[in-house]
Amino acid sequence: MSLRDHPLMRYRGVPSWPPDWVWTGGIEDKRPKGEIGVLRQVVESNIQPSNRCFLFIDYEESSYTGGLTVDYHAFCTQIVRFLQEHGYNRSIAEIGGVGPSPYSLGHEGTTMEDKRYPVFVDGKECGRPLTQIDREGKKIARYDLATCECSLGHRTYVLLEPK
Repeated sequence: MSLRDHPLMRYRGVPSWPPDWVWTGGIEDKRPKGEIGVLRQVVESNIQPSNRCFLFIDYEESSYTGGLTVDYHAFCTQIVRFLQEHGYNRSIAEIGGVGPSPYSLGHEGTTMEDKRYPVFVDGKECGRPLTQIDREGKKIARYDLATCECSLGHRTYVLLEPK
C-alpha cells in the first residue's frame, strides 16, 4: 500500500495527498498541481495537538509549500518523522508511491507482537487490545498494510515492516 492510498491519509473523508501547492518564491508561479517537485523541508504545525504539517518543495526553479492535514495527530507526527528522515531531496511522486513503516504508530524497534496500535472512535482511543486480522500466516512484504481489530469490532490500519 502506498502513502497516497493509505486509509489514514484523509481529512474528514477527503484524500489529503498530494497537498495543494502555493507559490512562495522563484522565477514564476507555474500553479502546479499533483505529485510534482522535490521535497526540501517538512514542518509540523505548532498548533497542538497538530494534525497538519507543511511540505516545502522546489519545482522548475520556484519554491512552493503545501499543507497536509489528516484526522489524527499521531498519524501526522509519524508522517513528519518519516518525511524528515527519508523524504528530503526525493520527488513528491516517489514519496507518494512508497509505503513507509513509521505509520505503524507503535514504538520504534519493537516487533509486531510488542506493538499496540491505537484504535480511534469518535476521536478517542478505544483502549482495548488489538488483534491482527489479516496477513496471518503470510509473509509480510516490505511495508505491507495490516488490519487490526479490537473485541468490539473497531478497526485500525497499520503499515508493517517485515521481521
